[in-house]
Amino acid sequence: MRADDPLAEKESIQKEDLLGKTVILPGRLELNAEIANWLGSVRKTITSPIKWDLGGSRVILAEDPGCYVITTEGAAALFDERRLSFLPLEPERKIETVIAWKKDQPFGRAAEAFIRFLQKEAAEKGL
Repeated sequence: MRADDPLAEKESIQKEDLLGKTVILPGRLELNAEIANWLGSVRKTITSPIKWDLGGSRVILAEDPGCYVITTEGAAALFDERRLSFLPLEPERKIETVIAWKKDQPFGRAAEAFIRFLQKEAAEKGL
């Protein structure tokens, strides 16, 4: 949401905060279903003009006053916190992501660097 929105002063967003609001929901089916489950009966009161797959791109729509975007945590790092405010949902929602690749396949340098990064992160987190 915009940084000057009244909800931006909160510590987190509860579903009741979105009653009657315009909310851009994720297009990814699993994530959309998780958010719909979290919203419960509030889902019927919100206006959701579009669903958008690219989280970072849809956050641009949050610059419109009164428009709220539900996205994944990683999208927040891409935007100026002086203009947009990112708050966690309460209760916290988590969704798993799986990344797989064929073993012993040739990759470009970027793909190899990305795989090393993922392996390092997984090892640091004990995964």
